[in-house]
Amino acid sequence: MNINFFNNNILIALISSLLLFTPSYSFSNDLNGQWIGSTSQGFDLTFTVNNGLISQYEISSKINGLYCTSTKYTTFKNIEIDNNIFKYEEIDDTTEYDLSGSFDTLTVASGSMEITHNHCAGNEIINWNANLYSENENDENTDSNLTDEDNGGCFINTILTY
Repeated sequence: MNINFFNNNILIALISSLLLFTPSYSFSNDLNGQWIGSTSQGFDLTFTVNNGLISQYEISSKINGLYCTSTKYTTFKNIEIDNNIFKYEEIDDTTEYDLSGSFDTLTVASGSMEITHNHCAGNEIINWNANLYSENENDENTDSNLTDEDNGGCFINTILTY
């Protein structure tokens, strides 16, 4: 009877350790391509993944502040994907960005961006969803013709309404 009790405890300990130490699979290098989606504000967004790096992330947002309303088109570059998630922070003269996201599957991503506009005294949290673009779905080119000459950082096109 004592041997049975001992064997059962070893078996339970072995199963428990296997469940606790199951490695998670990172598919960061399998996400290459153009991703297209939309924000909770109804704006389009796109980003490009290449070998575990978001080389360009383009998003539009609207901030309803105390002193003005600001609509921004923003491009972030060179965001590292680590274990299927990414986080990026950027601060410029008037605006703070806190972008985060995760790749839920090989074709679905989601996240949020908190944006604070100091000049307008406004803050918004924007949720977003995106899917990996498939050329079979649409033959048109979806690349933006707006470019940033800088190799890193952020390109911003702002429209303020007072």
